[in-house]
Amino acid sequence: MASPRDEGHIEPNLLTVTKLPWLADPILPEDKLRPKDLGEFDDLQLQGIESLTRREYDIHRIPRFKKHSEPTNLEMFYDLWFVANLQIFTAIHTVNDVTNLWSYVGFISLLWFDWFLVSLYDVRYLADSVFERVARVLHMGVMVGFAVICVNYTPEEQKMETFQVGSLVLMVSRVVLAVRYLSILWHVRHFKAGKRAISICVALNLAAALIYMGVTFRFHHSRNSRAYGTWYAVSGVESLAQLGLSLYFEVLSFDGTHLSQRVTLATLFMLAEGINVLGENVVLIVKNKKWTPPSIGSLTAGVALIYFLYMIYFDWVDNHRTLKGIRQVVWTQLHLPFHIVLLLLSEGASQFVQWWKIIESIYDVLGTLGDALAQLRKGFRSLEPDHLSQAVLDTFNNTANQLFQEYELFEEYKPNYGQTKESIDKALTDMFHIPNEFYYEYLSGKAGNMTMDYETSFFHDFFTLFISLSNSICEKYKIDPVEDITKKLGEDAPAPWGKVQDAAIESTLARYQITIAFTFVSAGLTLVLLVLLFSFARPRRAWSWSVAVRMVFFALVGLALALTTLGVRSDKLPDLLTPWLLPTLTLVFFVVVILSHWPRRPLPDSFMFWRRIFPSKNKRRRV
Repeated sequence: MASPRDEGHIEPNLLTVTKLPWLADPILPEDKLRPKDLGEFDDLQLQGIESLTRREYDIHRIPRFKKHSEPTNLEMFYDLWFVANLQIFTAIHTVNDVTNLWSYVGFISLLWFDWFLVSLYDVRYLADSVFERVARVLHMGVMVGFAVICVNYTPEEQKMETFQVGSLVLMVSRVVLAVRYLSILWHVRHFKAGKRAISICVALNLAAALIYMGVTFRFHHSRNSRAYGTWYAVSGVESLAQLGLSLYFEVLSFDGTHLSQRVTLATLFMLAEGINVLGENVVLIVKNKKWTPPSIGSLTAGVALIYFLYMIYFDWVDNHRTLKGIRQVVWTQLHLPFHIVLLLLSEGASQFVQWWKIIESIYDVLGTLGDALAQLRKGFRSLEPDHLSQAVLDTFNNTANQLFQEYELFEEYKPNYGQTKESIDKALTDMFHIPNEFYYEYLSGKAGNMTMDYETSFFHDFFTLFISLSNSICEKYKIDPVEDITKKLGEDAPAPWGKVQDAAIESTLARYQITIAFTFVSAGLTLVLLVLLFSFARPRRAWSWSVAVRMVFFALVGLALALTTLGVRSDKLPDLLTPWLLPTLTLVFFVVVILSHWPRRPLPDSFMFWRRIFPSKNKRRRV
């Protein structure tokens, strides 16, 4: 029996930190590759090494690198910076028009390409050392640079400093990658094969860095430049070149690496960002201090949609670990468009939750104003005819104050624009100046000589009051069309504030239309890309008629969703002011989940007519 002293004894070596080399060698040592030592190592670690049982490791031929079956701590720590940039950008930039949509896609693409190119190096050659940790610091600095430029990343309203910093950030990223590939070139210097392939990678990164540096000088204060398009083109070429070279040079191959795990982990990041955006909109609704069944239903549908996307993706790409060669390359590259449309779908789903709450609130405002008008019609006969204008003013003034102060539903909806209050006051004043005779004829339902003359003016004031209150509600939900319209009109030729309010509500409806369009298109493309990812990940021997039929059906459903928005026109928009848009999308993906797990059964004999026409010679007897 061990003594207490023995139980508490700790070996000194256990407390010693492993010495970190200045520059670690990523190549597997010769003794690690001999057949006698194979039992000491993981199969995944040695995957891709040919004929180990038939020949010894030839140090003068092809270098074999250490493989990791899972992402390392350095990689996962770097991923945190990638996720942080996603959160910062999506929090600042909301997709509310076509221009913002393309800038959203552009920035996410640049960020993704930078993360992807760094990951391509890491999965093949990363070995923990002082050199790699310093390089990681520089890559994190690049991510900080992305956070700096994302604040003012608006290609249509360029700030010279922002876009120049963007070019320099991309240049630094490629220079660091070039130096890292140079370190690998140093390690393979004694091998006959491998030096040319690594040298191409070094040259590729240096060439990209020089292009980015040259683009820096194309941005000016006085005008916008389309030179930023070079960022997308060069980043795409770099990505395709790295993947393409891996098919021709064994030293650049991704076989046996954890590349597929890296992109599946990035998919989790995209889903997590969708949850984060959805949560931010929930916070805005919670401030309202009142939930309704449609609001709860929209939120439930948004949460369920993200969960169904998670299930579909990870159920369908279960075979990604076995991917090799061209299938692995194509499957990996497909994740760029997939991640972009997945983010857009999550953004659209969260906006639907927000939009329905806005629509509910606007309906409530209209109903409250309508009730006030109905009360006037019901009780106007008890008022003196000479005081009807004052009664109308008092009624709508009290109703507006009630909406902003007394109703718990609207206690947060106080307008931040002084001009909005001025617009409301002007509408109420115009109502007061309409003659009492008109109100008597209008409220009593008698069409007199004055009815048509003042009816247009009254309803214009009524809807100005309604629109101003509605715009105030939108602003509280961080949809600020008044600010956008004011910027478009400019300070040189200011328009009357009533026209600004009218233009703002039209802009709000246009935003809602764009939200419907990009959400349904993203949902359809997401489903189509999921089918493509499944098709490349699925082993050929695992295909069957039922799997093929279902995949074709899912692809057609995705195309139908993407094409649905072609019929969305401005005149049909009132029909789409419904809480059922998001639940409908969620229901589609729920059906996909159910059909994906539907048990596969053989076709009935009645469908196998060709077997009766062409009977098989080797048909087994039934036992």
